[in-house]
Amino acid sequence: MKDHAYGPLGIVAVILAASVLPWHIKAKNSGVLILCSWLIISVACLTINSFIWWNDTEIRCQIWCDISTKITFGAFMGLPCSSVCILRQLEEIGSTRRVRSTAKDRKHQLYFDLGVGVGIPLVYMILHIVNQGHRFDISESIGCFPTYYLTPVAIVLVLVPPVVASTVALIYSFLALRWFVIRRRQFNAVLQNSHTGLNRNRYLRLMAMAGTEALWSFPINVTILVSKFTLQDKPIHPYLSWSDTHFQFSRIDQYTSAFWDSAPGLKAYWKASLCLGRYGALVGCFFLFVFFGTGNDALKFYGAVLRKILPIPSRTQATRKPTMSSSQDHWNIEGTVRTIVYGTQRKHHDFVQRSETAEQILGAPAKMPTELALDTLLSYSSRAAKRTTEKLSSREHCSSSVPELTHHVIKALRRIIFYELNHLWYRECLLDYLLTHPAFATQTWVKLWRLEMGCPM
Repeated sequence: MKDHAYGPLGIVAVILAASVLPWHIKAKNSGVLILCSWLIISVACLTINSFIWWNDTEIRCQIWCDISTKITFGAFMGLPCSSVCILRQLEEIGSTRRVRSTAKDRKHQLYFDLGVGVGIPLVYMILHIVNQGHRFDISESIGCFPTYYLTPVAIVLVLVPPVVASTVALIYSFLALRWFVIRRRQFNAVLQNSHTGLNRNRYLRLMAMAGTEALWSFPINVTILVSKFTLQDKPIHPYLSWSDTHFQFSRIDQYTSAFWDSAPGLKAYWKASLCLGRYGALVGCFFLFVFFGTGNDALKFYGAVLRKILPIPSRTQATRKPTMSSSQDHWNIEGTVRTIVYGTQRKHHDFVQRSETAEQILGAPAKMPTELALDTLLSYSSRAAKRTTEKLSSREHCSSSVPELTHHVIKALRRIIFYELNHLWYRECLLDYLLTHPAFATQTWVKLWRLEMGCPM
C-alpha cells in the first residue's frame, strides 16, 4: 500500500499554514506561533520524506532521518501542548481571574508558553532515547519514521504523555467554552478590560482552532496507543537494561508496500498508526488556515502585502476625492502629514507607549502621561503643519497657494489627531481623565480648535 497523495497535499498545507505566520508574529501570539511552528516543521519534514522515498526503501540521507524523526516524534507532544497554552490563556481571560494584562503578566505568559509548548516536547524528544531500540525505520512512500522498543517504560514515556496532554487541552477547551456561555452578554467588556488585544471574533477563532486541534489529536493519540496492543503482533518486552534495549542500535529496518499488504493486521496497523499520525498534522495545517487565514484581520493583512508588492490601489484610495485644488498635484497631503507626525514620534519616543497599563497611567505622581501624550501629539502636529506646508509649496507643479495648502494640511492633521485619540488602547482612561479634569480638557480642546484655525500653539 502506497501513499502518494501526502507529498502534494503537504506542500499546499505548509504554504497555507505559513501564510498566517506574519500576522501572528505582528500580534505576538506566542501560543499560536508555537502551534504554527510545530505544524509547519513537522508537515514539512513528512512531505520531504514522502518525496525522497516515493517508490523505494533505499537507505539514504541518514543524518536527515535522524533529525526529521526526532522532530516528527516531538510534534506528537508539541501539538497538544501548544493547544494547552492557547486554551489556558483563553480560559483565564474568560474566568476574569486576571482583570488586566500587565507587562509582567505577558512576560509570565510567554515563559509559560515556552516551557509547556517547547520545553516539554524537547524533554519528550530527549527521553525517546531511553526506549529507542534502533535508529529509525524506512517505509515505502512514507520515508523514515521514529521507532521504539515496546516496554512498560515506553508506555509511560512515549505513548501516555500525548494522551495526557490532549486530555488537559480538552479540559481547558470545555472550561473556556463554559465561561463564554456564562458571560456571553458582557463578554465584549471582559475582553476589552483584559487588554490582550482580543475581541469576540478573535477569541472565538482562537478557541475554535485550539479546541479543534485538541479534539482532533485526542482520538489520534488514543488510536495509536490502542493499535500498539491490538493490531501489532509484538509482545510487551520487559525493560532489562540499557544495553539490552539498544542492542544493534545502528540497525535500520525497511518496509515495502508489499509487506504492509501481506496481512490484514499489518494493513490496519499501517492505517491506524502511521497514516493517521501523519495526516493528523496535515489536517491541522488546513484547520489553521481556515480559522486564522480567512478572518478580517488576515484578509486586511494579505491586501496590505499585495498592495506593497503589486500596484493595486486600495478601495479608499480608489474612491477618495482629490484633496488638492489643481489636477496637476498628484501627491497625497494626508500621507505626507502622517509620515512627518509618526516619523517624529518614532524618532524621539516621546509618545506614551501602548504597553503601559491603566494603573501606571493613573498612578503617575508627576505630570500625567495622558497629558504628555496629548501635549506631544499637539506639539508635533503644530510643527508638522508648518513643515508640511513648506514642503508641499516648494514642490514643482504645485498650483495651490500657501493658505489653501495650510487649510488642507490642518484638515488632515485634525483627522489624524482624532484617530489617535479614538484608537489609543487606554482611551477609556483618557476620557475619564478629561471628564475629571475640566481645566485640562478645556485647554486641550482650545489647542485643537487653534490648530484647526491655523493659529500658533
